[in-house]
Order: sequence, then structure tokens, then C-alpha cells
Amino acid sequence: MQDGYRTISVHAEINGMDLTVVTPSNIDTGFSDIRIQVDRKAPITSYTLVGKQSVRFAISPQAIGAMRKGKVLNAYLRFWPTWPVTRAYRVSFSLNGFSSAMKAAKNCS
Repeated sequence: MQDGYRTISVHAEINGMDLTVVTPSNIDTGFSDIRIQVDRKAPITSYTLVGKQSVRFAISPQAIGAMRKGKVLNAYLRFWPTWPVTRAYRVSFSLNGFSSAMKAAKNCS
């Protein structure tokens, strides 16, 4: 994805009931459009900044259920500094295999 200056690699990590989107670029929290969204479901907008380069979203059992059935998870992020101010950038994660991965993760614990 683009951060306004360069192409960066972004990944998502799930740990229990948290989903963290990790980037190598600083996140701009000065606007209210950072969110994650499964397909066209209601977006999850409540997040915590982790360091300067990651955002953690609390996800409900319903959100995990939506990810199990969904096709794509979109994360909308802003980066700092981008001047002039532009928009939230979207990165998409395929949910193909998500159910199998969650099942395997439960068996590891």
C-alpha cells in the first residue's frame, strides 16, 4: 500500500480479541476515519495507537464471526506526515482461510 510517500508492507495480527494492523510508517490519529471493516459490514472505529506505527482494534465475537464468513478485511489508515493532508488509505486482507487459521490457533494454546 502507499503511505503518501512510498510503498509499504502492512500486516494484521490477531491476538485473542484484538486485531492489530502493523505498518512501518507513523499513523496519523488526527482524524476520525481510521477503521477496519469486513466486507460491507459496520466498520469498527474504536482503536488504540500502539507505539507510532500500529493500531489495535478490540474485536467482538460477532466481528470474528463476520471474518470467518467474510471475503475481505479492509483497514483504512492515515499516515503522518503527509502534507497537504490527503485521505485515509485502504489496505485489504483476504479472509480466505481465516476459519482454518483461527481453528489451528485455538489448538496451539
